[in-house]
Amino acid sequence: TIEDRSVEESIIFTQQPGKPVIIKGNSSLFKASNTYSIANANNSLFLIAPLTGGDISVSGLNIDGNNRVLGYTVDTHSIHGILVYKSGELPLSVDISSNTITDTPSSSIVVYDPQKGSIKSNECRSSNFHGVFIKRGKEVVISNNTFEGIGVAGGVTYGGIGMLADATQKIILEDNFVCEFSDTGTKTEGCSDVVYTNNIVHDCGKDGIKVQGKSDQPSEPQRAVICGNIVKDLHPTRSDGSTLIQVSDMKFVTVSNNVLSNDFATTGSNRYGIRTYNHSSGAVGQAGFVSVTGNNITSCASDSSGFESINVIGNAGGGHTHTINNNMCYSSIRGGDGFGDCTISGNILGARSSLSTSLLGSGISSGGKNNVITGNSIHGFERAIVVSVLSPRDLDLSATITGNSITGITYRHFDVGASTEASTTIAIAITGNSCSDFTQSEDSLIRLRIPDIDWMSCVVSDNSIAGYYRTIIEFYQRTTELLGKFSIS
Repeated sequence: TIEDRSVEESIIFTQQPGKPVIIKGNSSLFKASNTYSIANANNSLFLIAPLTGGDISVSGLNIDGNNRVLGYTVDTHSIHGILVYKSGELPLSVDISSNTITDTPSSSIVVYDPQKGSIKSNECRSSNFHGVFIKRGKEVVISNNTFEGIGVAGGVTYGGIGMLADATQKIILEDNFVCEFSDTGTKTEGCSDVVYTNNIVHDCGKDGIKVQGKSDQPSEPQRAVICGNIVKDLHPTRSDGSTLIQVSDMKFVTVSNNVLSNDFATTGSNRYGIRTYNHSSGAVGQAGFVSVTGNNITSCASDSSGFESINVIGNAGGGHTHTINNNMCYSSIRGGDGFGDCTISGNILGARSSLSTSLLGSGISSGGKNNVITGNSIHGFERAIVVSVLSPRDLDLSATITGNSITGITYRHFDVGASTEASTTIAIAITGNSCSDFTQSEDSLIRLRIPDIDWMSCVVSDNSIAGYYRTIIEFYQRTTELLGKFSIS
């Protein structure tokens, strides 16, 4: 048990063989002195260096990194608040709880190789790098913490990530509050069995919640659940895009019941609410089997901003299944990877504000092998539903578009078929849709694109149509190949 002191250099606790390390601060203040020295690369105000397996417990410390006076940057001075550092596979259990850590030149909490870890009820503010960083962990829970960075206003481009885990298996991040990190709010990289639940992430720089693979890992990570989180108000400073929730190169993903909002006022390309994708084209089995359900995604961006509420694509083979159901979206949904099934149903899409009467692009775009688009409400886009073959692609394409309610479209309701890279067979059913409030008289309601294909069947029936149209159905054929079987009724 330790008392207040001014810290001139790293306080090192070396574990004795067979003994635990238990540090109880009792709210004692430890402040880096104005002449704090750096002794090694793994510097920290509190450095725990385990020699054998056992329990590590750190609680009740009040640590002030004093970086307002020191003026260090993470590039030159790696000074953490609490660091548990070791190498090897020791049976190490780490519990870091109820500490207050402020103004650290680098990260607030860093833990290497915990075999079991708990980071709980800590308050970490003005971190100049990461709030917490876990590397090569197993069975880690990060819960009920506050992580606050140095902000993203005023052109700040350095800084870190609120919660970061690397190559960790079975990690739960729940009930945390994360804000003001100039990179990403929270990120797991190369981790399997990831659960994000009930976190609040706001006012960070690039992305909100991110789950991704690593190029140097032997196999792709699997299983992530991102549920019940609130993510809002990103301020991207980089040109490579920004996403409120992003998952890449990962199998078996559920994103559900999250509340997302952003105005994306800062310039940046490829802005998304929820996005899943692969980095490697054609890498079979690298990502997929994604379910995105029950999310509320709003945006205050201008109608020309290019914001997509949901973007679930693959760029890889393997018959991946994408399910996008019952979401409320300010703007568009894109799904399908050219191979697997894609179901998009029960979603509400489109601008409902009196200030936003029309959004650019398509309400729903799908490029799976078997596409089912049913029971959606779509309002205020140029196009309502587009189904098109993607590359890489399977040989067959089918689309069932039924029971959708579509209003306020300015160009075309349905655009279905193939590009110049056509499939061999296509089956299309457009039935039981309600189309109204359509005032564009220069184009067709339905366009069926038929380049170099043999249509298996095409049924267009029982749709309710009210508005001003040049043409109800247009068959757009580029070749003299057989058209197949049609039923229009």
